[in-house]
Amino acid sequence: KTKVFEKVDEPWFSFFTVGYRKNVEIMGEDIAFCLRCMAAGVDVWADPTMDIGHVKGYIYTKKDCGKIDEG
Repeated sequence: KTKVFEKVDEPWFSFFTVGYRKNVEIMGEDIAFCLRCMAAGVDVWADPTMDIGHVKGYIYTKKDCGKIDEG
């Protein structure tokens, strides 16, 4: 399962700075890594039935989606 790292350029877990949504300039390392994988021809799979969180100083879950846009 490590072959993906041979296809994707380093740094693997860095942020993207982009303007992909209004008032948002940073894309998390998880999404940035998935985009790098797709650009390298690697399939990215996700299970939308999983209820998981993104751990930072706070655990972000699906209930937090859209809060950035709302302010």
